[in-house]
Amino acid sequence: MLELPEGEGSPSAEGAGFTEFQTASRKAWVEGRYTEAATIAERAYAVAATPDERALACVRGSVAWIALGQVANPMEMLQRGLREISASRELRLILQSNLANLYYTNWQLVEARALANELIQWYAQNPAEDHRSRATEAFAYYVHGNALRRLATTGSTKEQRTLEEAKCDLENASNLYSQLVTELDDETYAAIAHTCAGGIIEIDVELEHLQPRAALDRITKEISGADDTRCSPPGEWPESYGWWCVFGCNIARRHIPDNRELQRYLVLFTERADEIARRTDSWPLRERLFTIEERNAARLHEMTGRRFQPVLDTQDLRALIGTIARFPAFRQTGLKLLRQARIVQSR
Repeated sequence: MLELPEGEGSPSAEGAGFTEFQTASRKAWVEGRYTEAATIAERAYAVAATPDERALACVRGSVAWIALGQVANPMEMLQRGLREISASRELRLILQSNLANLYYTNWQLVEARALANELIQWYAQNPAEDHRSRATEAFAYYVHGNALRRLATTGSTKEQRTLEEAKCDLENASNLYSQLVTELDDETYAAIAHTCAGGIIEIDVELEHLQPRAALDRITKEISGADDTRCSPPGEWPESYGWWCVFGCNIARRHIPDNRELQRYLVLFTERADEIARRTDSWPLRERLFTIEERNAARLHEMTGRRFQPVLDTQDLRALIGTIARFPAFRQTGLKLLRQARIVQSR
């Protein structure tokens, strides 16, 4: 159901215009109602009268679909928006930044890095002058830094230059988002800056600027002291704490040799992140958690010679199948986990 701003004279869904649909779609997205946000964005597109309105509706819809872990739907909306060649440059840059994020979410890291870098270079020559442009620039740094972080930490070698550039990008993103928080009092930007800080901790460990156990202690303290009022509604804040859990798992898997200690950290972080993923319906977070579980099973098999059988309840099974369907890059890992798992009934 369309939710419109409160106030006397608010139009009904049948009589709503573009602005009302657009506002309602953003409100649904901020509150974590991503399916509703995507549906309302389609209505906004249907009533849009100008290239800018159609492009803006595509921005809103693509953001919602990406949050749902979809690939085809946001790709179609982003391409639809970019075909609006008469739309403003600002909106086309936003569409490109969302496309870069879609590449990043689906582990197309080279494409994400290239497109985000193009945006960063554009803003270096054309400084952002308003809040929306600065948010787009911050997002470009966010995507570029995280793409580099993944490229540098998932390969067989860790390139110091790449890690340093990734850290610089995330610091730039965090600074820009923090400025927007101060000016606009928008908690969404504060949550993204918080996610940047977690990624920087992971990078600092790889650069040997921070001891692994000190980093893990910091992450443990952060997620255990999370403000329940921030984590209660779906949205950017709970997901940010979920990503801190993923960063903790990454650090533990690479730097904690003692298996008992490693398993303790993995249980702590994955249980907390799974709780958040279930509450927020975050498919990108689910993809990371299932990948961590499969890699941990492979590690235990290599250590002991015994086949480790992950246990999934029926809710986990539905989530796993949904994740396989949504993320092409995850399919091989997901199918392997599906073959190995023991399925039990949900309580």
